[in-house]
Amino acid sequence: IHRAVELEQVGDGLEVVAVDPTAPADRAGLEAGDLLVRVGGREVPDFEAYDSAASTFDPESRVEFRVRRDDTERIFQVTPGRPFPWVTTIVGWLACLGYLVLGAVAMVQLPGDVRARLLMLLSLSLALELALPLDLLAAPWFVDVSFPFLVLLIAFQMGVELHLAMSIPSRARFGHRRRWLVPLFYAIGGILGGTLALSLLVESAGFELPWSLAAADPLFWGVGNPLWAVSVVVLLATAVARSRDPLARQQTLLVLLAGLPWSAHMVASVVIERAGGFYPQWLAVAEPLVLLIYPLGVLLAIFRY
Repeated sequence: IHRAVELEQVGDGLEVVAVDPTAPADRAGLEAGDLLVRVGGREVPDFEAYDSAASTFDPESRVEFRVRRDDTERIFQVTPGRPFPWVTTIVGWLACLGYLVLGAVAMVQLPGDVRARLLMLLSLSLALELALPLDLLAAPWFVDVSFPFLVLLIAFQMGVELHLAMSIPSRARFGHRRRWLVPLFYAIGGILGGTLALSLLVESAGFELPWSLAAADPLFWGVGNPLWAVSVVVLLATAVARSRDPLARQQTLLVLLAGLPWSAHMVASVVIERAGGFYPQWLAVAEPLVLLIYPLGVLLAIFRY
């Protein structure tokens, strides 16, 4: 339910921002704008209370959702649980295998090339991200540990991918003059990811930080991620425009074109979420394979040119 219903803290309650049209909550009648009053007989004034109530849900058993809509309280019976996502799981496994193969090929064929090392690190981290069974294991303790780890993994990918973009076809001239840029990329990713990961761990343990999870979460996902995607495109496009060597320009252009689907996905997902919607189900299933295009383009560019 929690993944299929987007919630937002509003005053002393939780408001439904969006409902996945394929989810049981949508079939039961929940709508954006509903204010949760009680879930399963429990008051849910905040996310902690909601998560506590959700942990008691029994799959295939109805749960009463009492909400306030248009100043009137209504009751909806929601049956949690969905069929096992075989298609999504198989596609994820195939993409994970693809990333592992790409990383291995890059290191075996070009062991001394910094671009190959960066591609291997990026591919392995993406494979590890896909291997995390976040949608299969919903135990609270597992989510409390694995989700902060996922955030740190993505923060690491930010630095590696920006570093890689500056190394195609070779380190850009402004990169030679400004060697502090690469450490800065890793530092920004580390700060954004570390702040959110620490917020998740501390608040799940019942403690507080000077900043709130509500502030750290949108900063990482809503600002850091699209900025990362746009920055990669800008770095590669700049390298294409400044390159005087036709082969180097073709190599960089190949990587730029391969990175556009990933960049568009990152930006579009934020725009859709801000608009209160959900990513199309078919695209969510195909996402791991679509994102495989970028590292594959990097590998082809390294070998072709």
